[in-house]
Amino acid sequence: KSVIAITAPLSSLRGMDESLSEIRLRAEGECSLVADGCKIPLHLKLSEEELSELLLRLCNGSLYAYRDSISRGFVSMDEGVRVGVCGKARYDGERLVGVSRPTSLVFRIPSGICDYGDELYLEWLRAEKPNMIIISPPGVGKTTALRSLAAKIGGGECPMRVTVVDSRCEFVHSDYKGCSVDLLSGYERGAGIDIALRTLS
Repeated sequence: KSVIAITAPLSSLRGMDESLSEIRLRAEGECSLVADGCKIPLHLKLSEEELSELLLRLCNGSLYAYRDSISRGFVSMDEGVRVGVCGKARYDGERLVGVSRPTSLVFRIPSGICDYGDELYLEWLRAEKPNMIIISPPGVGKTTALRSLAAKIGGGECPMRVTVVDSRCEFVHSDYKGCSVDLLSGYERGAGIDIALRTLS
């Protein structure tokens, strides 16, 4: 029953409470939410088998189809939700090829709201040769800021061509309706940048 309850669409959680940023599930350990920056314990006990079943559901019944992203530590869901996967690493020689026996799943839920998107955009416009590096600790809103910035540069009265290389599938195509924004989802950064420059102008 607990697994079925957890697999309810997370998009409804996102709409229900904009302050919810994380759901952390552990096998035989503490499960919790993070809302408004505060950790809230969940009175929920999950077995390793239940967590394995949940991961299988997140992968639409095929762990093999998601093996590349799982080996990089995550599974992507709709609406930009990313699920971090912890467990026993499997190697082929020196190459990490997957994770078995999951022990933790961490759902990172984007807020979709960037309080400083306009400020970033103005800084970008003021620059003689626009470029920007955004650095912050985890969970502060770098991805949300980039989502907002891409929409502002690729939208408005004078939209510019924008390509987002989204290696972890955190950007949502529906955010850019009517914008001059192309998404390369799931591409490694180097390959994505090469494609953006050579084939997407």
